[in-house]
Amino acid sequence: MKLRTAWGKAGQQPELFAALQTYRPAVGRDGAATVTPDNLGNFGLEPEIGSEVEVGFDAGILDGRVGLEFTYYNQH
Repeated sequence: MKLRTAWGKAGQQPELFAALQTYRPAVGRDGAATVTPDNLGNFGLEPEIGSEVEVGFDAGILDGRVGLEFTYYNQH
């Protein structure tokens, strides 16, 4: 009989400047230099984090002729 367990945690960072409002240069009235919003941003944006737990076992009898495998996992 073999017991198995695993635990993992991984994340994904949002794109650069995705949470911030950015501006780009533009030409305004009568050729005046001005800026206009380019990216409105999302101030509540945070990294995406996921975790997973896995538990299982492998069992065999009769010199490996009959086997049983079981795995349970929970992912958030």
